[in-house]
Amino acid sequence: MIFSTQEQIPHITLMHPRNANCINEIFEEIKKQDSTQTFFYERDFNRKGYNFLGDKDYEDAIAVFKMNVALYPDSENTYDSLADAYAMSGDSLNAYVNYKKVLELNTGNTRAKKFIEVYDKNKD
Repeated sequence: MIFSTQEQIPHITLMHPRNANCINEIFEEIKKQDSTQTFFYERDFNRKGYNFLGDKDYEDAIAVFKMNVALYPDSENTYDSLADAYAMSGDSLNAYVNYKKVLELNTGNTRAKKFIEVYDKNKD
């Protein structure tokens, strides 16, 4: 078991590792221990992802946001965050794809609309 008696809440433990590979290992270990329990909160993953973005660690931010999308596939916010990370990393195509998904989930998201509009104008 990877948790000490002091670490009672796995989702909090998950937020402490510095790199996304470590987060993924912990995530997989928790799923093995109890695949029926929800230990992962969308906002915690988002916060960790944006911490990586703040450090310009785009690879780890994208990895965390992808995991959040996998955990919360019906959340507009998870796709929006992933799109932000791709955009900040310079990957406008993947940003576009994820902003399109945001609009599928929420047609009123003005940031996603604006990004897609600008992208479509510039691709011609």
